[in-house]
Amino acid sequence: MGCYTTCCDSPLGNTPVSPALAVIGLIHTVFRAVDLDAVAPSHMRVFTTSAKGEPKPRQNLPFSAGLKLGRMVLTAHLRGVIRKTPFFQANGQPSVSPRVLSLEERALIGERVG
Repeated sequence: MGCYTTCCDSPLGNTPVSPALAVIGLIHTVFRAVDLDAVAPSHMRVFTTSAKGEPKPRQNLPFSAGLKLGRMVLTAHLRGVIRKTPFFQANGQPSVSPRVLSLEERALIGERVG
């Protein structure tokens, strides 16, 4: 599911469709003015082959990062903190109803990104 600003619907990141995995993938270009590594260091770069533009970022998915992500998710489940997320309510439903783009909106986006 995408996370968007309330002021102008700018995308911020993507979350899984359920609170079972406590992670958000941030869209780094939204945060150009902020040093993201100072906020939370980047451990992985995935799905880079579908990136627009050249040169494409190098995919970085080290085995140790996968283990670290697994440990973080397991720890969150065991401690119960996985249920404390701003993206989902206690009953597992999204905090905000997802907005599904119309075919026309998707076509317009496709034209813009090439």
